[in-house]
Amino acid sequence: MQGNENQTTKPGGLSPLSGGLAGLDRFTSNLPKSAMILVAARPFMGKTALALQMARHLSLHRNKPAAYFTPGTAKKQIVQRMLSAKLEINLEKIISGQLTHDELSRMSAISEQISEAPFYIFDDTVYSIDKIHEKVCQLKKHPGLEAVFIDYLQIMQGQCNLNCRKQELLEITRELKEIAEELQIPVILLSQLSRTLEKRTDRRPVMSDLLEYGEVESSADMIMFIYRDSYYSKTPDMEDIAKIIIAKNSYGSTGKIDLIYSEQYQKYIDTPEA
Repeated sequence: MQGNENQTTKPGGLSPLSGGLAGLDRFTSNLPKSAMILVAARPFMGKTALALQMARHLSLHRNKPAAYFTPGTAKKQIVQRMLSAKLEINLEKIISGQLTHDELSRMSAISEQISEAPFYIFDDTVYSIDKIHEKVCQLKKHPGLEAVFIDYLQIMQGQCNLNCRKQELLEITRELKEIAEELQIPVILLSQLSRTLEKRTDRRPVMSDLLEYGEVESSADMIMFIYRDSYYSKTPDMEDIAKIIIAKNSYGSTGKIDLIYSEQYQKYIDTPEA
């Protein structure tokens, strides 16, 4: 299976946040530089894979600087995911080290490209808003910055004097939106959804599923939900359809996008109809 990250849908190329996906580009192309995008789903639905695909396309394919904050996740794991998606080598093989000579050779070449790309991974155990603001400001000045990715909301640290976690998360999202506006760079914020939605017959996420975390959606210019039937049906297929549900879009339309998700490669590709 070969991806189509270089596909374009209009003169000038894809949106910086499309991940090289024509289907997603239709919804992200009109977003301003100061946009905050909330990507929410249950664990293991593919949030990180989508965020890394956006970041990889931006930094490796377009040579635009991107920052990725992933508290508690080692840089090595992020790079392994990027290698799997870029080379289409099973992620489990990369993690275990059970690779052929050809795969090792290909990995060596791409690893060098990744190390030289303007992609900055921050993996400290805890990140506060102040710390993120400081690092993003530094990158914005030199060498520049096109997007910030934060994986994920619920493990971020807010103001210590806030006793209510809902209020704390609301303040975090508001301050991230302020950073986006101040520095004129999009912020892509990942968020987990509560397991309460799994008690429903229809488990596809809706806006009310965010209420458990307060009014975090109020700061977002765009809200994307990710849903895969195979997560619940436990189908053996390694490639399946992921629905990207655009539930809020302050600068365009809402709707749904069908993408093919490859769990073994940790990547998305457009469907033939895109």
